[in-house]
Amino acid sequence: EEHATPLRLENLAHFRQIVLAELTPSESEHLFQLVLEQLFPGSQGAAPGLVENLVAHAQGNPFYLEELLRYLHDQGFDPHAHQVLECIDLPDSLHALVLSRIDQLQDQQKMTLKLASVIGRVFTLHWLHGYYPEQGTPAEIQANLDVLSRLDLTPLDIPGANPAYIFKHIITREVAYESLSFAARAELHERLAQFIEAMPGSIEERGMLETLAYHYARSHNLPKQREYLLRASEAALAVSAFTTVLEYLVHLDALVPADDPDRCSLSLKLAQAHYRLGDYPAAHAAIERAQATATTDVERANALVALGEMIN
Repeated sequence: EEHATPLRLENLAHFRQIVLAELTPSESEHLFQLVLEQLFPGSQGAAPGLVENLVAHAQGNPFYLEELLRYLHDQGFDPHAHQVLECIDLPDSLHALVLSRIDQLQDQQKMTLKLASVIGRVFTLHWLHGYYPEQGTPAEIQANLDVLSRLDLTPLDIPGANPAYIFKHIITREVAYESLSFAARAELHERLAQFIEAMPGSIEERGMLETLAYHYARSHNLPKQREYLLRASEAALAVSAFTTVLEYLVHLDALVPADDPDRCSLSLKLAQAHYRLGDYPAAHAAIERAQATATTDVERANALVALGEMIN
């Protein structure tokens, strides 16, 4: 199954958030030795002061510590050399460190990584080639993915004829995505949405409605934004996911001008979502906006009915 956007885990019945604390110095040193052995097999230890320096630099963040060691590896430094600390200039933040690792890639590998970041944290070769075939043949893209996997930037997640890959850390995806200009992001989100939309089968049956709303909402295609935000809100309403309904409608509300024929109907939908979530002042305000923008007797009547239901 294709995955383009994260699931709304917090809405699941048995969801429980677990906050992870920083690693202790001893835990950090243990992780350091494990990653050192992985990257530099047969290692007999690191240069004096290297462990302490990198552990202090990472400040208990395991991903940061691992990326620091991978940075040394990518740069070709010998962690056993006594002068290694004098030869390296470590990036001063995790963001800068990940960006530095990305900058070391060849242009085609960078392109593959950035295009993948538009899809989401998990992506497949099929989608990657399908929505932007200009990056090369499937075999060429696969070769780029093999390098990115070997560097542990986007390791293989699901093998097979249509392999899926995952960004090792959400920060890696964020850095790759943020390296794209705003105009490029909007264009790529629209291209990806058009590719998904054109796939055979019903959008609802394929479970792609929320995915299309997500990508079109980040494009410059206003008609498609409105269409899929509305459809996604209606689908969420059908399963009483009122928080999700409100998220979609608030986004949609910002796209609809005051004189739009759909303004009254949208305000009533917002009122219903606010009301179901217990925010009665916001629901009342939305009904007032519906009354103010009603242009037909039917719309005015619907606004009065909504107000009466809320009062009762």
